[in-house]
Amino acid sequence: MSQFGWVYTSGEQARRVLLLQNKAESEAKDMRKLGALAVAQLQAKKADDVEIVAEGVSEEQLAVFYNSFHLSNYEFSAKTAPEPKKEDENADERLKKWKK
Repeated sequence: MSQFGWVYTSGEQARRVLLLQNKAESEAKDMRKLGALAVAQLQAKKADDVEIVAEGVSEEQLAVFYNSFHLSNYEFSAKTAPEPKKEDENADERLKKWKK
């Protein structure tokens, strides 16, 4: 079975939920991979406001997951806005994008 799956709820408060699964006896390297996987999936769906709920995870594993999540999400968390430059009518709009 896959380590992740998207679940869509219905009703008044319809939500898109990313379900991440890991083995109970997982090691730190598995949690690092899971953090990077979460970032990749959330960026693919262009999610910008997320809530993370962890169940049955030790504090140490959660810290490893958070560190990996934060470092993998570099474009959102660490890059700064570019300096405004003189507008060129032939400028490529894609070059102005500075974060996902």
